[in-house]
Amino acid sequence: MDPSKMQTEALAGAYAQVAGLLAGFAFVCLANYLGSDRRRTNTSSADVLGRRISVTLFSAFAALVLISVLYALLTGEGDATARANTGIVIIGLPFGLSVLTLFFALTLMATERDFNEMIRLGRVLVVIVGPAIVHLRLMNALSVLETKATAQPSPYQLGIALVVALLMVSSVAYLTTKTNRDDQHRQKPLIATAATTHAGLLIAVAAAFLASFVAAQPEAYKPARVTLYVIAIAAFVLLAAFATCAAWAIRDATAATPLPRSRMRPANTASPRSRRYPRRKPRLGRRRTTASLSTLRNLKQPRSKVVAPR
Repeated sequence: MDPSKMQTEALAGAYAQVAGLLAGFAFVCLANYLGSDRRRTNTSSADVLGRRISVTLFSAFAALVLISVLYALLTGEGDATARANTGIVIIGLPFGLSVLTLFFALTLMATERDFNEMIRLGRVLVVIVGPAIVHLRLMNALSVLETKATAQPSPYQLGIALVVALLMVSSVAYLTTKTNRDDQHRQKPLIATAATTHAGLLIAVAAAFLASFVAAQPEAYKPARVTLYVIAIAAFVLLAAFATCAAWAIRDATAATPLPRSRMRPANTASPRSRRYPRRKPRLGRRRTTASLSTLRNLKQPRSKVVAPR
């Protein structure tokens, strides 16, 4: 892509509006969730899951607000400058992670309500599809910063190869954590949940510092070729770690949610054949009752006098 044809100012303004809109959506979800009556439960597992959802929504809200401000600051940069294009690439990774964090929070809310279809769709979106799309869009923006050189592979080609590798890693994480909810297993530590919850906010803070450093450079600033390789590899590592941690966090949240009473198994489980074809108990009480009633009737009837023949 020709850098002179990229309208950085219009693109940054559009991203700022989208980030602000998503921040408002996260704020409304957080306010409604904290004020809902369903949130007030007495079970410890539901209380832990409720805290996870609240922290995840707040983290996504804070990260999206910060990213909206960073994109708004880029609108003051001129078009077709390497400095502005570098800022777009730097802020793009936390923006994608913040959107995935928001969908991760919605998946946790579906886990609390036991919506299995929504849980499956959220796992596919957060673990497999979302990270791959974010990395692919970053590599498209990275191609603008490439300079003509004979070194192969280029940062863009390396990024495309890393997208394929990211799909493989996320698919393995998805299949590894795809287990039945009724299975008994020990819950993993909360490191996966904490990493998934705070990833977007922490990387957004780091991107704010990096964007400030890039903005202080002169207009003729151009990132080195090694820097582009580092950005591609760092984006792959962070997105792969996010996908893996999100898969384990959703699995842990699903296991921590108590089952409904209709799906609970009894303590003395019988064999599958006996559950499908239960034995009928003999109905002896009715016969005994009938016999006892007939006996009482015979006792109450007066005896007929027997007349001896003359």
